[in-house]
This record gives sequence, C-alpha cells and structure tokens, in this order.
Amino acid sequence: MFFTSHQAAEITGCTLRQLQYWREKRVVSPTVDATGRGRTVYYNQVDLCELMVMKHLLSTGLEYTQAVEVLNLLREKEPGFADMVVESRYIVTRNPKDKALILELFDFNAVQRAMYAGQLVVPLWLDQIHLKLSQKLRDMSGTEMPDINHPPQRAEDEARKHIDQHLSSVGWEIISMKLGIRMDGRSAHAVREYPLATGRADYALFVNGLLLGLVEAERSSRSFINFQSALEQAKRYSKGAFDGVGNWRGYRVPFLYSSNGELIYFLDVRKETNIACQLQLFHTPQALFELLGQDTADS
Repeated sequence: MFFTSHQAAEITGCTLRQLQYWREKRVVSPTVDATGRGRTVYYNQVDLCELMVMKHLLSTGLEYTQAVEVLNLLREKEPGFADMVVESRYIVTRNPKDKALILELFDFNAVQRAMYAGQLVVPLWLDQIHLKLSQKLRDMSGTEMPDINHPPQRAEDEARKHIDQHLSSVGWEIISMKLGIRMDGRSAHAVREYPLATGRADYALFVNGLLLGLVEAERSSRSFINFQSALEQAKRYSKGAFDGVGNWRGYRVPFLYSSNGELIYFLDVRKETNIACQLQLFHTPQALFELLGQDTADS
C-alpha cells in the first residue's frame, strides 16, 4: 500500500515540513515522487520505516546530521532493515579515538562500557519500530500502487524522455517494470522504476540477465553537486540489489549513472578510489558487459 504525505506524517509522527525537507535533501525519498504545486507523492512501507527511524533518532537528542549519518549506517549494515520481520536491535555509540558514530548490534557489555566511559549511547530497536509502524498501519487505509506507466508529471519527466532516447540510441531496449516480469532473459534492457530493497531505481540496466547498472534521473540542473547527490542515491540502491553481480564493499551493482537527459555522469564503484566522470554517451550493452571483465583500475 502507498500513503500520501499527510498520511505519512500522521503514521510516523513527523511534520510535513520534515518530510519535505528530507525529500529535498534525498534523506528519505518517497517511492513515487513528484514536483510542483498540487502534485501528489506516495510513500510505501519501506519509506515509512525510514521516516520512523529518523523520528526516533531525533527524539533521542541526536542532531539532524547525526541522525542522517546513522540512517545511512543502518542502510549499509542491514539493507533490508525495513522488512517487518527484522528484529535487530542496535546501539549508536562513538569511536573513542576519532569520535565517529558507530552502529553496532546491541550488547549489554558494550552498553555498560560506553556508559562507564561517559560516551553516547542511543538505542535503535527495529523490532519496536516495526511494532509501532504495524499498529499505525492497521488504523490507516492506503492506496494501491499508482500506475508507474503514467506517473505524475514532474521535473524529471523531461529528463527521462531524453534519457530514453540516449539509451535507445546505443542499443538499450526500454521497458517498464511490471509484476511477474522475469529478468533472467533480458539481454540489453533498461527497466524503468526497478524495485530494490532501498527504493526504486529510475532505470536498471540488464545485460544477458545480469544487473550491471543503475541510472538516476536528475532534474534540469547542471550543478555537479546535484549529479553527485543522484549518484549517492544510486549507491544506496546498489546496496539494496539482492540480484546484483558481485559485492564490492556492500555495493551489488557496479556501474552507476546520473543524468539530466543532457549531461551524463558515471561511477564504477568496484574500486573505492574511483571518482565520477562525465560521459558523452551511455555505454552500449556490450561495452558495459566487457567493462565488467576489466580490471577495476582500468575502468
């Protein structure tokens, strides 16, 4: 089921202003996003869980930036944490050397040591968050999934039209995600709105049945910061892809793109020192498949 911003605020206890700000900053992006006055966005259960985690962390006294850092640590440590069956319990502490935040599984001895040392100790019990969320959902009626083939008009729509053209021009077949669709026979396909554990990627690139790339559509902005932000979103999606082709520091999909339909930025996440670079064109399906076999230092 899917829920409007007003419903999401009522369920999670967050304010509408918080939802809007976190959406603008790509902290928690609704599964169905839209821009412009009067446009409707929809949050799914995964989004609601992330909102409740943010709400909980802020209620413990953590600052906004700290709460965002912990949420990202949680996404990295347990990509499927929003699943209602997850009962993990964590604590947030600080590294005594560099004061960096640490997220680790709850351990009574670790809590005692941190408290005796006068360090920060913040509980994050996912079973309790899921219980509270499930109770709220029982009292709230959502809506069925909006038609992803006819999403609300938004700024990214224009970019996606051009991205479609760019991908098609180099040999990708564009298809929309549908229930029951099989990926194992997809030889050179760009799948729109592909679902992952951490959200929906704008495009998932399949070659010979392998999920090799993700593309995030960026608005018309030409600022590198915005493209970098879209790549960070793609990184999050990469870590939530259980059908990826490998595991590079938690990343399951190696090749990430962000594009506004005019400019294209590319990042190979297999090697930590790789940086984003601008491309003239998307890789062809064959080129992307060959890139997978190349040494990461040469990519």
